[in-house]
Amino acid sequence: YMERAIQISRIILAKLDDISALPPERLGTPLENFHWTNLLRSCGGFDTSRRIYRSVMNRQKSIEFLLLNRSFPKSIAFSTYEANVCFD
Repeated sequence: YMERAIQISRIILAKLDDISALPPERLGTPLENFHWTNLLRSCGGFDTSRRIYRSVMNRQKSIEFLLLNRSFPKSIAFSTYEANVCFD
């Protein structure tokens, strides 16, 4: 579980680097939302996130989903909770 949490955090950081390389006038456009959608797809969470949010994915929704969603098995919250259970 810890390895999964680390991998997801690395994927998020890599995507943040990609998006920070965009020209400022491209931020907040469909191109940026495309990057967030691809982030979720690369983590296997696009379909699940669409069922929860039912709207276009953006920075806040994508990161919130991958960090804090306790029901998504690849989220950092889920992985750290399960790792903690293993230590009990």
